[in-house]
Amino acid sequence: MFRKHPWLAQLAPLTRPLLLPHLMTHAEWAPAALDGHGLDPVTMMDVHVLLYGYVQELAAGLEQEAQAAATTRVSEEGWMEQQAAALNSLVASGRYPVLSRVTASLVDGYELRFDELFESGLGPLLDGFATVIEGGRPGPAALTTPVRR
Repeated sequence: MFRKHPWLAQLAPLTRPLLLPHLMTHAEWAPAALDGHGLDPVTMMDVHVLLYGYVQELAAGLEQEAQAAATTRVSEEGWMEQQAAALNSLVASGRYPVLSRVTASLVDGYELRFDELFESGLGPLLDGFATVIEGGRPGPAALTTPVRR
């Protein structure tokens, strides 16, 4: 849907949703898919918002790139070429050892492929939601896993 209507990612923010019939259809669809799994309303809405946010953010990236290319008349590749000296300087500074190692190992560089990124990230995201849904664990804590450092 966002590929067909890239402007939509800017139109339907999470914090100030537009209460329009077609957007409400989606807002009904997501919790309805979770209904009957023993989840409390907060967890149902959390899953809905997290999934929508994931999709919307990647779609917003597509729209932002299209706008930047139109405004500057410089493609993403051209912009990255223009930034190469600055990036090389930052990476060579020694302040970013992991980034330096990772970028040095990218023989052909890194291409931001939104469609592939979307698909590769969606599976683990849905798998995580499946754990919450199948466990029927109530409350927002069901979506919170402490990060160990």
